[in-house]
Amino acid sequence: MSTGNQVSATATCTIAKGPGGRMKLHHYDDKGGRTVLWEPINGAVIETIFDLEGGILVQSLLKIEGTGIVERIGSYMENAGLKEPKEADFSDVKLDKKCPKCGSAALERKAGKVTDYNEVPVMPIYDCASCQWRSYYLTDTYLTYLVHNHKELFDNEESTMLAVNEAQFVKDLKEYIIRIFASKRILCVK
Repeated sequence: MSTGNQVSATATCTIAKGPGGRMKLHHYDDKGGRTVLWEPINGAVIETIFDLEGGILVQSLLKIEGTGIVERIGSYMENAGLKEPKEADFSDVKLDKKCPKCGSAALERKAGKVTDYNEVPVMPIYDCASCQWRSYYLTDTYLTYLVHNHKELFDNEESTMLAVNEAQFVKDLKEYIIRIFASKRILCVK
């Protein structure tokens, strides 16, 4: 990834248009990369930033329509210091992990299949196309993003714990999430 507006000489950037107005921007350089997916859904857009393995780093629901996606892509590219992208064929972003139940590489992101933005899960949920088992994959980056963007969900004591030791707070929260999902028989993708 670039810092500021300087881009590595080995940087590449592609853009693809998919069904239903979906847009995918993929960029990488000698330091890493990202894939950003914009999915129009019933008067809004789901904007998701993925790491190179397909793990979610940021997921936002934006109240934009029509040309708003094109403007958002331009803004993202400018902030990342990216030049004009090359056109590419569209393909869905796949999590490069195996189903924790059957071991197949057939995990499908639930957010990519919903038809109403009220159905978009906050937690990155996946359904296995082979065994139909439900699982989740939570990156530390995404959990930290959720914590910082939903501070109103925490009481004063929790907010203090977050301010004192963010790493421990996020670790404890992740362990709590694991226990909750385990009780619902939703497995964690490793």
